[in-house]
Amino acid sequence: MSIHPTSRRRHPRWSARAVLAVVMGAVTLALPAYAQASSWMSELRQYDQRATAIGYRLATAARPYCARTSPTLGLTLDALERYEFADRPLAGQELGLTRELQIVGVTAGGPGDIAGLEVGDELNSIAGRPLALAPSGSPSHARVEEAYAAIERAGPESIELGIRRGSTERILHVAPAIGCDIHLVISTRTSLSTFTDGHDIDVPVGLFRFAASDDEVAFAVAHEIAHAIFNQHRKAPKSFKAKRHMELRADALAVGLMAQAGFDPSGAVEFWTRFKARDTFGFLRFPDHPSTKYRLNQVRSNVTKLHAGSAPSELIAEVMQAELGFSF
Repeated sequence: MSIHPTSRRRHPRWSARAVLAVVMGAVTLALPAYAQASSWMSELRQYDQRATAIGYRLATAARPYCARTSPTLGLTLDALERYEFADRPLAGQELGLTRELQIVGVTAGGPGDIAGLEVGDELNSIAGRPLALAPSGSPSHARVEEAYAAIERAGPESIELGIRRGSTERILHVAPAIGCDIHLVISTRTSLSTFTDGHDIDVPVGLFRFAASDDEVAFAVAHEIAHAIFNQHRKAPKSFKAKRHMELRADALAVGLMAQAGFDPSGAVEFWTRFKARDTFGFLRFPDHPSTKYRLNQVRSNVTKLHAGSAPSELIAEVMQAELGFSF
């Protein structure tokens, strides 16, 4: 499984539908003007690093339930060419980016961390193949995406990475973990709504700013992973009632996946409790999504089961049975 947080530095283009039920446009958070570039770059970097750990833990925990899996090193990469041309001097100054790919997130206890990789290392070869220097011109994600693809192509065996740390070059061998083939995209949207197309998950900065803990962010991400596991992005519900059931089951599976990954499932209750307090435009909700109050009650019920001693795997099996007709 490979969750690779990737920041969209401007407004992302998304055709995927929203699958986490929030009031579109009703709950937004004020962001500083982009003119205050010295703050937004560092802010996005912090979210990249948090998403690295959250995504890795959830993806590896969800591995038994995903149809598609791939190797992951628990790393996040960044590159100078991913920024607008006018922002690149600041990206170099504030984030330390050069023409090399840079490791900007390393999950504690993950494969990269165990192998000795550190934030700030520059990646210059994968499996013995040198990586090209940053191209000039329009913003591009191609080099970062190709690096992730090369790691995934290497398969489950140990992969050789060439890095530069300061003035020292070294070769490290990293044994990948396997997880769900999911890709996190950190976008600059200020809403709380997350999206998925079954592979990419758009996680907006508004969610990070709203969330009081990584547990709450994990719930939102796990909700999208649940949709991917159920393949719900490809399903056309026959009625509003059917769509509401899809959302509720994604919530329930998310609670189980959170607990399986070592997050506090109470974060799901806290998320909906605080969302409900801000949801002053609830009357505008689309009829194909359950009310926030109802979702909160359902999530609280599942969290209570876990606190009473039920294993996360039991909750997951129950939800899988209800949605797919079989469990693991």
